[in-house]
Amino acid sequence: MSYRRMRITASAVMLLCFAAPAVAQQITVIEKTTREPIEHVTVVNPRSGFSTLTDAKGHAQLERTRPDDTLHIQHLAYYPVRRTLADIQADAGEVRMDERLLNLEEVVVSASKWEQNRRDIPHEIQTIAPREIAFINPQTAADMLDHLPDVFVQKSQMGGGSPVLRGFEANKVLIVVDGVRLNNAIYRSGHLQNVIMLDPNIVENAEVIFGPGSVIYGSDALGGVMDFHTRSPRLSIGGGAEFGGHAWVRHSTANMEKTGHVDINLGFDRVGFLTSVSYSDFGDMRAGNIRNPFYPDWGKRFHYADRIGGEDVMLANDNPNVQKFSGYSQLNLLQKIRYTPDALTNIEYSLHYSTTSDIPRYDRLAEYTDGTLKYATWKYGPQSWMMHAFAAALSTPNPLYDNLRIVAAWQTVDEDRIDRRFGRTDERHREEDISVYSLNADAYRLLDDADRHRLFYGAEVVLNDVQSSAYSLDITTGARAPESTRYPDGGSTMNTFAAYLTWRWHMSERWTLNTGMRYSHVLLDASFEDKTFYDFPFDELSINTGALNGAVGLVYRPEPDFAVNLNLSSGFRAPNVDDAGKVFDSSPGSVVVPNPDLSPEYAYNAELGIEKTFASSLHVSLTGWYTHLTDVIARRDYRFNGQDSIMYDGTLSQVQANVNAGEGRIYGASAGVLADITPDFSISSSLTWTQGWDITDDVPLAHIPPMFGQTRFIYRRDRFKGEFFVIYNGWKHIEDYAPSGVDNDAEATVHGTPSWLTLNLRGSYQLTDTFQLTAALENILDQHYRPFSSGISAAGRNLVLAIRSSF
Repeated sequence: MSYRRMRITASAVMLLCFAAPAVAQQITVIEKTTREPIEHVTVVNPRSGFSTLTDAKGHAQLERTRPDDTLHIQHLAYYPVRRTLADIQADAGEVRMDERLLNLEEVVVSASKWEQNRRDIPHEIQTIAPREIAFINPQTAADMLDHLPDVFVQKSQMGGGSPVLRGFEANKVLIVVDGVRLNNAIYRSGHLQNVIMLDPNIVENAEVIFGPGSVIYGSDALGGVMDFHTRSPRLSIGGGAEFGGHAWVRHSTANMEKTGHVDINLGFDRVGFLTSVSYSDFGDMRAGNIRNPFYPDWGKRFHYADRIGGEDVMLANDNPNVQKFSGYSQLNLLQKIRYTPDALTNIEYSLHYSTTSDIPRYDRLAEYTDGTLKYATWKYGPQSWMMHAFAAALSTPNPLYDNLRIVAAWQTVDEDRIDRRFGRTDERHREEDISVYSLNADAYRLLDDADRHRLFYGAEVVLNDVQSSAYSLDITTGARAPESTRYPDGGSTMNTFAAYLTWRWHMSERWTLNTGMRYSHVLLDASFEDKTFYDFPFDELSINTGALNGAVGLVYRPEPDFAVNLNLSSGFRAPNVDDAGKVFDSSPGSVVVPNPDLSPEYAYNAELGIEKTFASSLHVSLTGWYTHLTDVIARRDYRFNGQDSIMYDGTLSQVQANVNAGEGRIYGASAGVLADITPDFSISSSLTWTQGWDITDDVPLAHIPPMFGQTRFIYRRDRFKGEFFVIYNGWKHIEDYAPSGVDNDAEATVHGTPSWLTLNLRGSYQLTDTFQLTAALENILDQHYRPFSSGISAAGRNLVLAIRSSF
C-alpha cells in the first residue's frame, strides 16, 4: 500500500538540528525510482547504539540521535546508505534507497506454507513482487508468469495461458491462491487456461516452486506449484483511520486493450478493509508482420465466418495478421476484511470473483475442412469463478504449535463450451458447474530455543462436486434437443483426505536438512444415466486410491556465498473426473472416451543445484533435474465396445482414451545470472532446457517445450527505471512432438515450431509523488512467432502505455 510521505518543513529542520538528543525525530525511507515507502528497513546509530525499523509508511522514529551522527540504513533488497541526520533533514527528512536485483536473504512461503529464508530451501524457487508486477504491466496472470525465468506459457486462445513447469502442464502443475488449491476435478490434461481467473494487479507476491510438491500440497504438484498471495488489508498505524489505494489505466496497441484498475484500503486499529476492481477489454490480436520466409503464410488468418441473411458465409480477412474473433473482456473483484483482536490473532475473510465475456476458441475457429472453415462458432461461455475463504492465524505458542493457520474455502466454477459447425443450425451447448469445499490446517512447532529443529505439519480435506449438462440449440427456431454431456451426466464427486509432516534441521552453520512425508486418499465416483448417445459398458465409475509421498533435501553452504542443494522427492496425481470420465473431440478426427480403469501416476525426482555469489553483486546458479514417471496418464488409441472408430459430431473418429501408458522420463537444466553492476545498472539472464521421453512406447512425451530464455538489462536513476530485454525460444522439431496430438502439431509448420527472438523496451517514470507513467515497446522488430503448442500467434509490435496513481 502506498501512502503520502510526511514532509518536514524548513523550520522543523532547524528545530530538530538544535534539539536535544533525547527528543524523538522522524525520517522517511523511500525507494529511489518509485518513491514508494520501504518497510522493515533497519536504521542504526552506531554512536549511541540505538536501532529501529521503519513501519509500513517508511517512517522511522529516532531517539538518542544528534544531527552530526551518521546513520547506517540497511535493507537486504537495497543498497545500504550511510548519512548524517543533518544531511537527511536537509533533504526533507527523506532517505532514498537503490533497489538491488540480487536479494541474498529473500523470504519465501511456498516450500512449507510458512515464511522461511530462501537459503534454507533445497528447491528451485522463482518469485515476483508487486513492484515488479507493476513495472512489467502484464495483461493477465499468465503473462505475469511468463515473465519469470524457467516458466513457459502456451496459449490456445488470447483468453488463456497454460504454464509449463519442467515439462509438466495443465493438471500436472498446481495453482494455489491464498493457501487454497484451485485445481479441481475437471482440470484437464491438455492445455489449461484457468490461471487467467486470477487478477495480477492485486497480487502481493507470487512464488513458483519447481519439482514435485506433493508432500506439502498433495495431488497434481508433479512439475511444481504456483503459489499466489493476494494483498491483505493494512491496519492503521498509531490509531485512527487510514485511507489509501491505487488506480491506473492501460492501453496496448496490438490488441487494442483498455484496462482499468482501482483498489482501496481502509484501515483502523483492529479492522481493515480492502476492495479491488479490475476490468479489461481486449480486441482481436494482431500478429507480427515480419515472417520466416520458409513459412510466409503460417499463422495468417485468411478467412473468418459470419452469418448474413440467415446463412453462414466465409469472408476474406482484410488484414490476415489480425486474428479475427480472438478478443474478449474480463472483470475481477476482490473484497477482504481483516480483524486482529490482539497481536497474536489474525482473522481474514476473502471474496474473489472473476468472470469473462464469451472467449473465442481461436485455434478451432481457424480450422478448415476441405477448404471451408470447420466451425462457425466455437467459444467458451462466460467463465466464472468465485471463492469465499475464511482464514485464521494464531501465534500462541503451546505444546502443539507455535503458529497455526486454518483456511476454509468454498469455490464455485462455471465453465461452458458452445460450438456450431459451419453451415449447420444446431449449436451444441455443454455446461459444467463445479463446487469445491476445502479445509486446510497448517502448523509449525519450534523444538528448541535456537530454532535448529522445526516441525511443519497439517491436514487437508477437499470435496469436489461436478454437475454436467448439455443441449443442442437450433439457432433458427430456438428449439432445444438433448445432447451428450462432456462429463458423466449423473454427476461426479471427487474427495481427497490428506495429512503431512515435515522436519527442518539446521545441522550446523553449513548443513540444513529438510525431510517429510504425506499420505493422501482419493475417492472418485461418477454415474452415467443417459446412454442414448454412447452405450457405455458400465453405469458407474469409481476410483478408490491412496498415495504416500516423501522428500528429503540437503543444503550445504561451505561458505556464506556458496551453496549446493540436493533434493530427492516423489509426487503423484490421482486421476480426476476429466481424466477418467469425459467425452470430447481432442483433435480433428479423434474422440476421447471414458476409462474406468485409471490409476494414479507417480513422479520420482532428483535435483541438484549449485549457486555462487561473488562480492555480493554477482549471483550464478545452475540446476539440473531428472524425473522418472510411472503409470503415466497419457492419451492413446483405444477401443470402445470393440470398435477403434465411432461417429462423433458427424465425423468418423479414431477412439482414444486416457490410459496408464507406462514409464517416462523428463530431465533438463536451467541456468541463471543476476548481476548488480552498479547501484544504477543490473543484468539478469536465464536459460532452460528440457527433454522428455515415453520409455514404454519409445515416443516423445507431450508438453516438453524447446529451449527458452530471456536476458534483461536494467537501468535505474532518480524517479526512472528502464530495461531492454530479449526473449528467445529454440526450435521444436515436428519429430519431437508427442504422437497423441496434445502438442497441437496441426498448429505448427510441417517442420514444427520455428525458433524466435524478440527485442523489447520498457520504462517507468515517477511524475509526482502520486502519478507514475509506464510505457513499453514490445516485439520491436514486429516478428511473427507462435510459442510451441500454441493455437494463436503472439502479439506483433506492441506499444503499451499506462498511467498509475497512488493515494
